[in-house]
Amino acid sequence: YEKYGYVTAFNEDVPNIGTFSYRLNGFDEQPTDHYMRTYYLAIEAYLSYYKRLCIGAKPRHKVMLDYTQDFMASYHPSKPRFVFSFHGELSHDSINLVGVADTDLTNWLVELKKSGVLNSTILVLMSDHGNRFAEVRNTLQGKQEERLPFFSFTFPDWFKAHYKEQYENFRQNLDRLVTPFDIHETLQDILTLQTLKAKQKPAVSRAISLFDTIPQNRSCADAYIEPHWCACLNWQTINDTTSSEEVFRSAKTIVDTINHHTERHRGICELLSLDEIRWAARLQPHEGLVRFKQNRDTDGFVGDFSSDAIRVPHDMYQVKLVTNPSKAIYEASVLHDRANNRYRVKLGDISRINKYGEQANCIYDRDPEMRKFCYCKDDN
Repeated sequence: YEKYGYVTAFNEDVPNIGTFSYRLNGFDEQPTDHYMRTYYLAIEAYLSYYKRLCIGAKPRHKVMLDYTQDFMASYHPSKPRFVFSFHGELSHDSINLVGVADTDLTNWLVELKKSGVLNSTILVLMSDHGNRFAEVRNTLQGKQEERLPFFSFTFPDWFKAHYKEQYENFRQNLDRLVTPFDIHETLQDILTLQTLKAKQKPAVSRAISLFDTIPQNRSCADAYIEPHWCACLNWQTINDTTSSEEVFRSAKTIVDTINHHTERHRGICELLSLDEIRWAARLQPHEGLVRFKQNRDTDGFVGDFSSDAIRVPHDMYQVKLVTNPSKAIYEASVLHDRANNRYRVKLGDISRINKYGEQANCIYDRDPEMRKFCYCKDDN
């Protein structure tokens, strides 16, 4: 956006878990024209003097809201502006505190509209993923929230009139499967619309702009979403996890995979063992999918489901387990290859769903990616 003449701002309120600083090294140089990281680093030393969630008499979330509004109002409407503001303090460690900001957020939105800022602004209001460590994560609701962040777009009236086709496509894409890659493509598309340049589309892409048509039947596979992160699948709960060999081997594969990846740090990281299996489910393909034979009409609208159920060469299991000695709770999706009776899991598909706290202090700086897997020998 800066290359296209935009004045830019990037704001995050919790520096130690920032997008580019958590597990990463941040930037060598300030990445945008306006950058709140320096402010939030400086204010940390004084937070203990103020009431919780406040800076002086002002709620901390309002500091960012006001800064964002001031940024938008400080430039002439003809000057293009791009700002990304992300407030995490209220919601990161609690599922209840975020409501504290409701009234201030409402007033902020009303003021943006009254001031005329929204006449020249596409406003995107979004959430992060749901809580990954709270007790609610153990519920179906919690699992869905982890995978389904909230997104809303507000467009100026003139945009809807001037870009009728794009806006109509956008409206049709409501309630269709969308990924962060699609959001990125949409942001790129906004620049294309303004410069009147033809879009250069790769032959194969995992991203579809929201200004284009997203297929109504788009699947997780179409969108390159791994089964573990897909919220559209039909998981059949396995009630008796103790007598299922498939579940046990899936659980063992998860623990073995973790141990394999911490092997190079065995001098400081304990070898984990399986303590218990708390829950398991098997991916159940939809009946229509496994019995689909062909299209019954030339237009492809009517399906012929007369086929015998196809033999699925792979099974997918999702398992929640506890390890010793860390008492870590992990959840992962494991692929069972029926042909050779092998089980596989990707490290990236293993989620730790309770806090590791100080268990991983010894690995914190040495190998940050291992924090959710390493149980330090010396510190625990």
